[in-house]
Amino acid sequence: MADALPICPIPSNSDIAGIGVRVATYLQACLALFMGFSSVVYRSVHVLSTFWAGEKADDSTSIVEHRALQLPPALTSAIKSVESALFVTSISVIIGAMIQARSSEGLSSYHALVVLNLAQINSYTAYLLFLCRLTIDDMGATGKVFFRQMLKIALRNYVLFAVHACMMGAFGLWFWGNNSAFLRYASNNSEPCNPVSQYWIFTPVLSNNQALRIFFLIYYSVSAFPPSAFMVPMAMTALIFGAVWVVLYTLAFIAIVLSAPALLSLHLSGRNVPKWLDSKFESITSKFDAMLDLSKVKWGTAVGGSLWLLPINLPVVFYLFATEKMIRMNKPKLEDADEEAQWSYGQTLALVTALVTVVFFLRDVYKLVIELLRLKVELQGFLRSKVNGDDGSFTLRRCRTV
Repeated sequence: MADALPICPIPSNSDIAGIGVRVATYLQACLALFMGFSSVVYRSVHVLSTFWAGEKADDSTSIVEHRALQLPPALTSAIKSVESALFVTSISVIIGAMIQARSSEGLSSYHALVVLNLAQINSYTAYLLFLCRLTIDDMGATGKVFFRQMLKIALRNYVLFAVHACMMGAFGLWFWGNNSAFLRYASNNSEPCNPVSQYWIFTPVLSNNQALRIFFLIYYSVSAFPPSAFMVPMAMTALIFGAVWVVLYTLAFIAIVLSAPALLSLHLSGRNVPKWLDSKFESITSKFDAMLDLSKVKWGTAVGGSLWLLPINLPVVFYLFATEKMIRMNKPKLEDADEEAQWSYGQTLALVTALVTVVFFLRDVYKLVIELLRLKVELQGFLRSKVNGDDGSFTLRRCRTV
């Protein structure tokens, strides 16, 4: 009948679940999501521009495909700065939680869950940044040479991610495997109580739930093993991405079925339904052609065309929402809820780290804008020269400089 007992009061800990630590994590996560989407838009625009420029011919196609993996130095620098600050903040919080859990005061299960959720946010954002940073140095590389270059760069960028994943996995295994080590705070209560906290994963669940414990033991066991650390975010992201598109395709099919009576009424009224559908498809095709017309540089349309990749950000959005939901559910049980809303040394340090990241990010964005304006001028000059009838050798040479 332990579950019938009231939940024990939870001691406050502003250095773990304070507003400053959370804002620092959320801010860096949002910057990472923005940088990931920006890299997708840039690559989409760049490869579309080269194809529109007429380089999709002969053996130059491989050069275009490899160039799609290239990022401008300013954007690469911005991704690196956000990624480094993200790992520094997350690893600092995990180490601090480990030290406090071994101290005489101990660490509550609630604050351990907050640390794990913040680490999950950083893990998934780091995975997205890892994908964004995959690029090659030799655009002419093909076959095994191209594969070796990609593998080398992937391993080079994998080190920080593996270190963070191992620390997160170790802390997660410690918490879910030996939960009693995080229940010492309950001994300070004079009355019998249940030393649990509420966790949110699509629905409120108590932290002593056995199904939840088994799931996370498996989850963090995979994360703690460096060779397989990447499998967790990759599998979860692919699963959510696929589920979203299954839902969207299902909705599209339902829309087609629901529109069948309208098409039938058009046919019965004497309208030429195939011709009407052709006009609609022609309108969509013309808009797509306008997107390819990079002589006018329709960035807004290119951004809209890249929105189909947004579902890969859903794991980060989920953990952002789940963390805040969990904090609100447990707030009535905190001994001093106002303490976690006040600024402490640890919170200030975390937020300063995040603000420094923002400053460097804005600097890199400024460099990126200057670089994009230069590329725009070069591309427009190239397109004008192509219209004037320059030969294909100039076309390929000019595109390589862009």
